[in-house]
Amino acid sequence: MDFNNKAYLLIRSFVYLCIFDFLHYCYDWFPNVFVQIFSGINEFFFQHRKIGYYSYINLTIGELIIFRKKIAEENKEKFIYSHLLSAIILPMIVFIIWYIIPAIYGQIPVFWIEVVYSILACYISILFVCIIMQYLKEIEYRMPLKVII
Repeated sequence: MDFNNKAYLLIRSFVYLCIFDFLHYCYDWFPNVFVQIFSGINEFFFQHRKIGYYSYINLTIGELIIFRKKIAEENKEKFIYSHLLSAIILPMIVFIIWYIIPAIYGQIPVFWIEVVYSILACYISILFVCIIMQYLKEIEYRMPLKVII
């Protein structure tokens, strides 16, 4: 599996979107304190950023489990730190992408259009992060940066 393959990035983004959707409704299905940490408990934007972050962390853990041999061959440390840095960047990119239309046109008046737009914004955001992550894998992560991440 080539991690820079376009098909892999598109599939990875779709899997992220599925994890995001699962965590979005997880608290509705299993309302308890533990699930509340990872899932959204209401429709505030902060909750969606939290869901995005934990979705990306879950996706990364899944990749570590599934592709552990390939990751170990390439560079496990760069994989981990590039993904953690991407997880930190992701909520801000979601914020920027999602608020472009409301900032220009105002609130989206039709509910189903807002839902479609939200899904599309989430998908575009993760695609952008996947592209950024490819460059983050090339960085030499020294101790001060590792501590910050």
